[in-house]
Amino acid sequence: MAAAYKRFFRFNRSERYGVLVLGFGILVLLLIRLAIPVFIHPPQPNARQVMQLNRAYDHWLQTQASAVPENSFWRSRNEPAVEMVLAPFDPNTVDSMGIRRLGLPGYVARSWINWRDRYGKVFYSAEEVSEIRALKPEDFNRIRPYIRISAVRPAFKPYGSRFEKYVPPAFVDITTADTTLLDRAIPGVGPYIARRIIEKRDAFGGYLNIEQVLDGLRMPDSTAQNLRQKLRIAPDKIRKLSLNKATFEQLKRHPYIGEKMAKNILDFREALGGYQDVSQLKQVPLMNNDIYRKIAAYFEP
Repeated sequence: MAAAYKRFFRFNRSERYGVLVLGFGILVLLLIRLAIPVFIHPPQPNARQVMQLNRAYDHWLQTQASAVPENSFWRSRNEPAVEMVLAPFDPNTVDSMGIRRLGLPGYVARSWINWRDRYGKVFYSAEEVSEIRALKPEDFNRIRPYIRISAVRPAFKPYGSRFEKYVPPAFVDITTADTTLLDRAIPGVGPYIARRIIEKRDAFGGYLNIEQVLDGLRMPDSTAQNLRQKLRIAPDKIRKLSLNKATFEQLKRHPYIGEKMAKNILDFREALGGYQDVSQLKQVPLMNNDIYRKIAAYFEP
């Protein structure tokens, strides 16, 4: 067996020479490959070229998206339906989901955010919103009455900038604020805390006091103090649910209620034949004064 193994792997003189030449050639190719990045540098595009390429790509995306019918399979699959809610908004701080809630398609939201956040566009009047290339005139006329501008045009234009610097508002109305406004206007509030605050607000239907905003959020004392100073609470603007029309899904999503209490509220409604007053919630099984005090303001008969 050993003799057969030696005969199989035995090389003559010319074969050994060929193996050496092949190995040397592979080594040279590897060295050339490693040396290319060191001695050859491809030209890098400057900032102006990068901006032009980005704008061309954004325009191409808008053109492709606008060519797709509103009810097509592509849009229904890639852009889930969003419930339209026409409410006051600030075009300088509204996030993409807030734009979608205005009844606008996703490609308009992308163009809006891209122009504002990437290129630094600041809207100082409602008419400037109509300059968004992807926004149709009829859509602008529909959302025009709900535009609220909080940015103040500065008295000077910074040297070398295309648009003026964004000036955040002195105070933030938590009833209409979105994640972008909280992140930009309140020091110490990053995207995570802003998202948690907005998610809690939507789950409650609005905030009753500042302590409700801070409850359950882990943040430095300085950030909590900034929220206390800059947030404005409007308890009279909270979204109320009708006790006689609310569904089980709507009730159980409320942070102070849950599934079991929601079922008790509906069972008691059926037994009563309908609520005449919010105070009747006190008679619901498992309801105590602490829970009633927390939820009473969020309901109406």
